[in-house]
Amino acid sequence: MRRALSGREPADFPVFAMPEQRVAYAVIPKAALTSIQTAMAPFFGVQPTKSEPIASAMRAHAIRSSHFAKDLAGPDWLIFAVVREPTARIQSAWRNKMDEPDEVFGPLRRMGMRRKLPFDQFVSRLARWPTWALNDHFSPQSELLKHVRDLPGFYAAKLESLADDWSHIQRLCLDRGIGLPDLDLMNKTSGAAPKVSPQTADILRNLYRADYEGFGYDRP
Repeated sequence: MRRALSGREPADFPVFAMPEQRVAYAVIPKAALTSIQTAMAPFFGVQPTKSEPIASAMRAHAIRSSHFAKDLAGPDWLIFAVVREPTARIQSAWRNKMDEPDEVFGPLRRMGMRRKLPFDQFVSRLARWPTWALNDHFSPQSELLKHVRDLPGFYAAKLESLADDWSHIQRLCLDRGIGLPDLDLMNKTSGAAPKVSPQTADILRNLYRADYEGFGYDRP
């Protein structure tokens, strides 16, 4: 059941690791993922093409976060991730996977959401499921980072301050011999964010409590 709904074991999301330089990027969807994969692609020998999306091109170089934490990580590693304010992230995911496409996202259909739903109804339906069953676009970020967030050298950058945070990551990586390029933010979700009703705000506070508290975001 867990694989059928989320597509992978819960809290075992990909990491892109460079063992020689002791640098790893822990993936969070809907938080500059495409941009960061594009910036890191040359260090894995990947050249993006129009015919192959960057996510597909990089997939062969990803390892499970549980494997990374058990067999590779150590006190001398730099492990970074980019997190996002939880309400904005789920609003973006709703637009990208539910509201804008011609067809509702496959994992949502498997959860019984076979037609487009307003944002409030969408969040209400998500909250009926345990968080481990949610697809990674909707899962709490703290769960996706479960295997790495407490490791030495973990650094959580924020999408909202990524211009400064990415510069910090660049400096840390340069000390390790990796010259990361400036970040070109891609795949920005267009359109106004859906309004959040008081009832939906209550659901979001509970659903993403660990993210609001763990990453220092104000709850709605």
